[in-house]
Amino acid sequence: MNKTSHHLVIDLSASHGLTSTSQEFQNISIDYLSVKLEDLLVKPGKSVLSQLNKLSDHLGWHNKVVLDARFSKVDKEGMCVIKSRFDGSRIKVSMDDVIALILSLKPNIILLQGNQINQEMLKQLSQLAASLFVTHKGGQSMSPCNSHQFYETNDRPTLEFGDFWMPSDIMSQSCDGLVYSNAGLIDIKESSYEHAFEPLSDHCECPTCQQGFTKSYLHHLFHHTPLLSFRYLVQHNVFNILG
Repeated sequence: MNKTSHHLVIDLSASHGLTSTSQEFQNISIDYLSVKLEDLLVKPGKSVLSQLNKLSDHLGWHNKVVLDARFSKVDKEGMCVIKSRFDGSRIKVSMDDVIALILSLKPNIILLQGNQINQEMLKQLSQLAASLFVTHKGGQSMSPCNSHQFYETNDRPTLEFGDFWMPSDIMSQSCDGLVYSNAGLIDIKESSYEHAFEPLSDHCECPTCQQGFTKSYLHHLFHHTPLLSFRYLVQHNVFNILG
């Protein structure tokens, strides 16, 4: 699982990313966080986003930010449609507003969907000192505006682009109780770990293991204080993925 030649990008998706704080990610040498523009348009919302000078300031993050500006649904009028996970309401945003928001938020890396943008939009985004990655589900490729900033990649669950690696499962595994150990991937939820008073991995130097937390303790936390256990398991798994 070692990807030491790549920068690991952690995805702060709505379902699991916020189990750890920005500081905790920095403590385990993560230097890129990824956020979905769809999630941000639901909360804090377009009006708040439009007033921000920089996305990294809003996240309390002092390293680099990947903004995933690919939308799940675009209607016939070209409006991006987002369904709120809180109340089910639908939010509609034009692609012109999306481009304006991206320019305002100033991310370091931008992920775009090829069939949702055009050359004029790419030309506007080239004003930013950011790398653009365009994923394609088919159709014609687009010509780069700035060849040194523009990349094209296939759309797949584990996004690997240039020197960056964004695994889709590392956070969800941690929140499901799956954790890396000397024996490989184990399920800390299992009753067999109730009285396992050994560390997750021998000689592990991650913040979780350095605090002396055992499999038994993390098993207990998972069943009784799950949000706290998620934070510890995320730190351990990310640290071990980085090698």
